[in-house]
Amino acid sequence: EGRASVHYGRTERFDGKEVAYRTSKDTQVMRIVPTRDKAKLAAVKGLFDRYATEAVTFFGLAKWLNELGIRNSFGQLFQSRDIAKMLTDEAYLGYPTFSKRRSGRFHRHTANGIAPVERELRDKNTTTDPADVIRTATRLFEPLVDSETWEGVQHKLRHRPKKIIKGKTGILEVMVNGLKNPSLFLAGVAVCVGCGATMVARSDRMEYYCGTWDKHRTRGTLAECPCERNGVRQAVLEKYIGKYLDETGRRLELLTRRPDGSHLTDRLEGQEAEAWEAYAAGVTQLIGYLATHHPDEYNTIRREDAARRAEDEEEVRAGAGSKGAKPGSLAARYGKTLDEAVDKALKGDGPKEPPDPFLQDCLAAYRRLFDPSAVAGELSRLDTEHTALVDQWSQLPTPGAKQKAKRKFEELEAHMVELRRQPEDAAEVVTAHWREMNSLSLAITNAVVALKSEAGAEAMRRRAEALRGLICKIECQFAPTGKSGGGRGNARSKLISVTFHPVAGTGTIMVVDGSESNGRERSYGKP
Repeated sequence: EGRASVHYGRTERFDGKEVAYRTSKDTQVMRIVPTRDKAKLAAVKGLFDRYATEAVTFFGLAKWLNELGIRNSFGQLFQSRDIAKMLTDEAYLGYPTFSKRRSGRFHRHTANGIAPVERELRDKNTTTDPADVIRTATRLFEPLVDSETWEGVQHKLRHRPKKIIKGKTGILEVMVNGLKNPSLFLAGVAVCVGCGATMVARSDRMEYYCGTWDKHRTRGTLAECPCERNGVRQAVLEKYIGKYLDETGRRLELLTRRPDGSHLTDRLEGQEAEAWEAYAAGVTQLIGYLATHHPDEYNTIRREDAARRAEDEEEVRAGAGSKGAKPGSLAARYGKTLDEAVDKALKGDGPKEPPDPFLQDCLAAYRRLFDPSAVAGELSRLDTEHTALVDQWSQLPTPGAKQKAKRKFEELEAHMVELRRQPEDAAEVVTAHWREMNSLSLAITNAVVALKSEAGAEAMRRRAEALRGLICKIECQFAPTGKSGGGRGNARSKLISVTFHPVAGTGTIMVVDGSESNGRERSYGKP
C-alpha cells in the first residue's frame, strides 16, 4: 500500500515563490486544503459576510483585502475579478472544483467524457460550460463559510440589479455596481419623476439632483433640459423612508391578525403588497370551502374557537384584581418556549404557519377533508349539464323559457369558475404567503434598525443593503416654484411627493410637507 503525502497549497507554504506542481512518486497526492493562517481564514469569512450584508463593490472588497496585507495565490494584489471568482468558488464549502477554464489543443473534458476540441477553440483559454466542470462528490474539508451566508451571497449575485445602456454595438444590459460612497446610501435608488433619470448624488451637500439636468449642464445645453435641477436633501428622504417603514409594518401587523369574515375586506382595503392580498384571498377560499362543503366541521371549529376566546376573557377578568403571579412562576412555565422563540427570531426563522388557533384548526381540517378528485367529478357533471343546456337552447319555445335558461347558464358558469379555483391547495397558498409576509416583516425590521444604526462606512453599507432588500426605487416628484435666478432660498423647483416602490407589490405615494419640500435646496449655476 502506498502512503499519501499531502502537499499544502502555495498560499500557505510557498507564498512569493515559484511552485512546480509535480510529485516525485506515484504514491504522492496533491490536495487542496485550507490555509492554517487564522488571519486569512477570518478574512475569507469577513469577505462573504460583508458582501451578503453590505452594499459593497468587488473593488471595495479587493481594496479591503489588500489593506489587510493579504495577497492572492500568485502573491499579487487582489483585483475585482479575483473577488468575483472567490464569491462563486465552491471550494469554500469544502467541495473544490476543477477545469473551470480550458486551453487544450486536441481534447477537452466534458460531462460525458473526453471530447475533441472544436477547431475555433483550439489553443484558446475559454470558460468551461458549467455542466462540464469537475465537482468533488464528497466534502474534503470543513467549510470556511456557513451555508446560510453562502446562499445569501449567491442569491445576491444572481439578482444583481441591471440597467440598459446604449453602446457602440447596440443596446447593452450591464450590471449595476454597489455603492461608491456609503454615506449616500440612496444612490441608484432615487429617481426623478420628470424625466425618469436616476438622480445624481452629491456628497458635500448630502443631496440628490436630476441626472438629466446634470448631463445638460456639463454639455452647456441647460436651455434644452426638460427638468429643473430638482435637488433634495438625503435627510428629507430619510424622514419619509421612516414613515413608509412604520406604516408598512403597521399594515402588515393588521393583516396578520386572525381574520373575521365580516371585516376581512375592510382590513384588506388599501393594501399594496401582492403577498398580503394573496394571503387574504387564500384564507377566504379556505374558510369558504369548509363552510360550503363541510359545514358541520366548520361550525365545530367556530364553537371551539368561541369557547377558547370566552375562556381567555374569563382569565383576564379573573386576573384583573389579583396581585400577579409569584416571581419566577412565569419563567418556570414559559421560559423554555420564550427562549426558543427568541432564538428563532434572531435567526430570522419565524413561524411556518399563522399562529392563530382558529386558522390552524381550519388548515388542519382543510388538509384532512379537501379532495381534488371530488372537485373534478363535480366540475365534469356541471360541464355536461352546461353542454346539454346549450344543445336545447334553439328548441326553447318562448322568450320566457330562454330567459329562465339564461339565468341557469349564469349560475352554472359561476359555480364552474369557483370549482376551477378549488384544485389549488388553499392551505398551501395561505402558508406560503404567510411565510412571505414574515420575510417582509423581517426585512422591514432590518431596514428600521439599519436607519437607526451607528455611523461608519460598514454601517452605512448595511443600511443600504437592508433598504434595497425592501425598496427597489424611490420616485421624487417636483413642481416649479415660479422663481428665477440663483442663490440661497431661490429654488426653481420643490419636492411635492415621494413614491416608494417595494421589491414586491405596488407603490406607495407620500405627499411632502411644504415646509420641508426640498430640505433647504439651493439653486446655483454649479451643481
